[in-house]
Amino acid sequence: RMADVTEGDADRARRALVFHIPVGHRFARDPALAEWLLEWRADHPGQAHAWPGGTLKEGLHAALVSEAARLIQTGVVRRRSDVDLVAQAGLLMDLRRGGPLIQADLQGVLAISRVMATLQDLDAAVWTREALIDDMVKNGRRFF
Repeated sequence: RMADVTEGDADRARRALVFHIPVGHRFARDPALAEWLLEWRADHPGQAHAWPGGTLKEGLHAALVSEAARLIQTGVVRRRSDVDLVAQAGLLMDLRRGGPLIQADLQGVLAISRVMATLQDLDAAVWTREALIDDMVKNGRRFF
């Protein structure tokens, strides 16, 4: 389910996915989920919002990178690598490919910024670029 999150920044509400997992259970990957989602969108055009471009995978990655940039800017995390380590452990990301920030560096922060610009009108609370990302693009910096 979705929840509005304003902790730490009352002027900028954010939306977050909230998961309930019974004690003793873990997330498990569902390889058929992406295919099911595409079929559902095709079968329910009135309920599925128009996707302005790119893939869902690119959009979710951009949202993770944006949130990570906010955590870095506000000092919630001490090291940028902490974000990738948590993402790999908690989101079951492939350990061989690195986390969302390593992947952002490999594909280029400018590409992430462009995806966020495309999706910002869909939900500004999720895909608004953080100032850190704009600064990184402007100065040719990377996360690592």
